[in-house]
Amino acid sequence: MRIQQHPAPASSGILHGIAALIQSITGPWTRENLFSWVKLIVLVLTVWWIGIQPFRIPSGSMEPTLHGDPGFFVGDRVFVNKWIYGPRVPFTNTRLFRLGEPKRWDIVVFRSVEPEDPRKILIKRVVGLPGERIHVKSGTLYVNGEPQKLPESMPDVYYVGEEPPIEQTIQAILAEKPSDPQAAIRQAQEIYNRSMQMRVRGLLKYGVMEDDEYALIPPDHYLMMGDNSANSQDGRYFGFVPHDHLLGRAFCIWWPFGHWRDLSGFTDTAVGLLLLIGIPGVLIGYEVCRAFFFLPWRVRGSALASHVRSGEHVLINRAVFGVRLPVVPIRVYPGRAPLRGEAIAYTVAPDGASQQELVFGRVVGLPGDKVGTENGVITVNGDAIGFAVVRNGRESSDKNKLFSKKGAAIPEGNYLILASDESTSPDSRTLGWIPREAMVGTVSAIWWPPARVRRVGP
Repeated sequence: MRIQQHPAPASSGILHGIAALIQSITGPWTRENLFSWVKLIVLVLTVWWIGIQPFRIPSGSMEPTLHGDPGFFVGDRVFVNKWIYGPRVPFTNTRLFRLGEPKRWDIVVFRSVEPEDPRKILIKRVVGLPGERIHVKSGTLYVNGEPQKLPESMPDVYYVGEEPPIEQTIQAILAEKPSDPQAAIRQAQEIYNRSMQMRVRGLLKYGVMEDDEYALIPPDHYLMMGDNSANSQDGRYFGFVPHDHLLGRAFCIWWPFGHWRDLSGFTDTAVGLLLLIGIPGVLIGYEVCRAFFFLPWRVRGSALASHVRSGEHVLINRAVFGVRLPVVPIRVYPGRAPLRGEAIAYTVAPDGASQQELVFGRVVGLPGDKVGTENGVITVNGDAIGFAVVRNGRESSDKNKLFSKKGAAIPEGNYLILASDESTSPDSRTLGWIPREAMVGTVSAIWWPPARVRRVGP
């Protein structure tokens, strides 16, 4: 075994610097730490699966409500409430149980009903509900023969469907006396031409043709359309979307910050704020605290004897010896030196291995102390401290001949750290002096199980 020294500067190698950066955030590379990260990842994935998930707007089919762009961090990003319609089995359309129902004008993320669609996940607005007869004509959505008024939260959407003769449209435009009649007429002609082209090719069917097959929405199905109706390949093309294809409702734009706004009123509720801010805030705060301040850990073995039992969970105060910047050995907070008698955690690694181990022991010798032996017992400044030179039949390492009758002074910046005689945990008897840079922090308290909660002092 060898002491795991504090990460060296970047000049010692790029890979070493990368590893040091990762470890400064994740903590030591140990099985215990890996297990804690696996639990965190499972928690995050569970939140994504049944709670909230971000979604990128890939195209301009929902403009001007949502701006799409396939570029990296260019298009709008929205948060989607996946719980609202009921959780589904991951990677399938099977819903475990059903909760709410979509409402008209909701912006919904759903799985495409077209098997060959390269964009498997789409985002559109709900315009038609189960059992309704839908007809899109002259820019207006008709439901059961009644024209629908757009809510104030929506932009002025012109739904492309069945268009009247262009001459009739031009007469209606001129009757309203627009500020720029020619521009308004050109826009109307473009919409009319695009609509006619799509209808001739048989693309605009659902919600446009008046046959029951295309106008009457079946039970548990919905008609989805984009706000940019003239440039949206939506339900008018691929038909009605079943409830089990719905992934969730978009409730806010979170990126870019200049576009931030609520889309559904969800963030005005306590539950919405908890899901949007509370849970991510707790997870981020937990990891920041874990990386720089308090590291929870389960103790295995008897390194700290009766003070801490095997299986108890302790809090390691990482800030007490100073807070370091990632990678570079610079302390933003200097901390203090270890005290005699303190229970501490420090890192070691097997020779030639990169995986660290977090081990425990007590500070029994400070820099400048003279360490020796007397009748097989370790002495510090001539006083026996109750630790044997030989424990469990294992002699101290030949390369670290620290204990002699003449005694040896502990160098500056190093300490004598010993585990209990009953433990096989590596300590100064096999490792030599322990440098301060290898120390993770002090064992400040036991927090689990509840019946054993207590402070751990010198």
